[in-house]
Amino acid sequence: MRQNGILLDGNDYVHGLVATLVIVVVIGMFWGLYMWFSHKMKVMIDELTAKYERVTELERLESENVKRYRDTVLSRALQFMIVNLSTNEVVELTVPKNPEITMQYLQIHGIIKSNTYTDVAAYWLGKIELDNEESAHIFERENLMERYANGEDQLSVVFKAQKGDGRYSWCRQDVVLARNNRTDEIIATITIYDVHQQKLLDEAYRVQHKELQVALEQARQANQAKSTFLFNMSHDI
Repeated sequence: MRQNGILLDGNDYVHGLVATLVIVVVIGMFWGLYMWFSHKMKVMIDELTAKYERVTELERLESENVKRYRDTVLSRALQFMIVNLSTNEVVELTVPKNPEITMQYLQIHGIIKSNTYTDVAAYWLGKIELDNEESAHIFERENLMERYANGEDQLSVVFKAQKGDGRYSWCRQDVVLARNNRTDEIIATITIYDVHQQKLLDEAYRVQHKELQVALEQARQANQAKSTFLFNMSHDI
């Protein structure tokens, strides 16, 4: 009986030892999984942090480049507009030489009824002279969206714009079209420049070039007449 008790105590000891070993192994496995998971999470967090910092840096550089480009454009522009063609909304309107003139100013004074691009385009179309009716299409919202769909992303047109004193001055409107990747909306950046002096110089050059061509033709004809006269004189002699 005593031997059986000793045997039973020995079995309990073995069972306890095995159970302890199993618990230790299980704890070791969980600890190993925890350490592996912690390491993977740290690596992933470090990678995401690095990517975030890189994206933040790229966004900062892009923002600086956009600001630099914007400042350069505004320094030479008569008017600058950002238009959401998809929603027909003028997001921004700036007149660098008259900073107080904004969309809000135009609406308060009843110049523009709303901030829709259609209204703004109609207002400016009433104050300009175009060489032909086709040129007017560059101001139309639907036409701009259609052109962008056909692959055009930069457009330009030259026209005469009426100034405050009633006189007309030559201007050029440049349109840059792009799609907002986040909202899938079509955005137009519209800039108007004063090209009056350049247009006058171009016209003066054209007239001078034409006069030079006429003078060259007259000289050629005079030289031909001289050659013919000398040939006839030589033949008579």
